[in-house]
Amino acid sequence: MRPLDFREVARTVFPVARCARDLPYDAAMLRIKEQQRRPDTVLTLEGDLIGAWVDELARTCAQAHVAAGTLTIDLAAVGFVDQRGLDLLRSLQRRGASLLNVSSFVGEQLKAAAR
Repeated sequence: MRPLDFREVARTVFPVARCARDLPYDAAMLRIKEQQRRPDTVLTLEGDLIGAWVDELARTCAQAHVAAGTLTIDLAAVGFVDQRGLDLLRSLQRRGASLLNVSSFVGEQLKAAAR
């Protein structure tokens, strides 16, 4: 029996996974950790904010915004954000969310998207 390859599992599971948090972590994936600090919510992201993960973050933020006073998104462990991800982050900022620990690379991506 060969060892378990999480990338292979993710490719197999992804079409039927209920949400991104149900999948094993991989560099091409996004882990979302939610912490409640009444009345605020902090979402800590790890990985790349790309593709279907943008939709998952949008769903998570919508649920968190309903329950929270303020929403903070910690981007310290985010390596790359695609255009849809940048659009989502900017939209969340306009609605009052705070972005925390933005890397210089992602910060430059956000500035370029604003132009």
